[in-house]
Amino acid sequence: MKITATKTYKFSVPTGQDTAALIASSAKTWLFFKIETDVGLSGWGEGSGEWLVPSVEATLAAWEELLLDRDPIDHSVACVEAMRREVGAGFDILLDAHGSPTPEMSVEFARRTAACRPLLLEEPVKTGSVEALLEVTRKSPVPIATGEKLFTLGQFRPLIAERACAYLQPDLTHCFGIAHLLEIARAAEAEQMLMAPHNAGGPLCTAATLQADALMGNFLIQETNHFWLSIYDHYVEHDWCVEDGHIALSDAPGLGVEVKEADLAALPYEPMAYRQYRHADGSWKGW
Repeated sequence: MKITATKTYKFSVPTGQDTAALIASSAKTWLFFKIETDVGLSGWGEGSGEWLVPSVEATLAAWEELLLDRDPIDHSVACVEAMRREVGAGFDILLDAHGSPTPEMSVEFARRTAACRPLLLEEPVKTGSVEALLEVTRKSPVPIATGEKLFTLGQFRPLIAERACAYLQPDLTHCFGIAHLLEIARAAEAEQMLMAPHNAGGPLCTAATLQADALMGNFLIQETNHFWLSIYDHYVEHDWCVEDGHIALSDAPGLGVEVKEADLAALPYEPMAYRQYRHADGSWKGW
């Protein structure tokens, strides 16, 4: 059964005993909501809220685009299958849902892509509910990863205690640096969970995270960006080289890089446009 349409009915009703009161008084406004399905069944609800009715109606209209819709899943699965065909069996594919889907949607996506053997599915649900994350982890045939939106060891402990995912992804710039990142890694290692640190920062974040990675007994993989790696030498002196999916640590002191301070001072700065954090239908999509 699939929802095919929604309808709203907004109308005024008299507050007195006769219809004349409808004109003579402010009257009340009622809002009825109908859901139609492809099997002929329908459901009704009421969103009457006095002066809030227009806002409620607008919200219901915005929700019309939300459902466990097969089309986005079909498209996403087709993309993963095409990627696997292109790169072959010896290449890891990492999937990222960015905290947008419902648990049910993520589980279905994981089940349908399992044959492509993804290494992990990142952020399958919104942050905040360990129970929702645990539900996906227990039902998904693809290992689950999460953690870039968490900050402290205290926030990670419930996930670790419940083994609510397979891989943890703290970001060094979010979790207060090397020492705290390693505390999280040690707590995860005690529960046989692996680390796949998040990294959306620049060369200093990358350098510090690589140093932390080298000290983790439960390190799995490090996130980075090939394009960023290709331009890091504009900002720092480094000797990083990616070979066969690995990057060697530098023997240089400190973080292993030397900042090009004079070059940085000459760089322009343009205030960035804030990222759009809502879907086209107005619903919240997170980071």
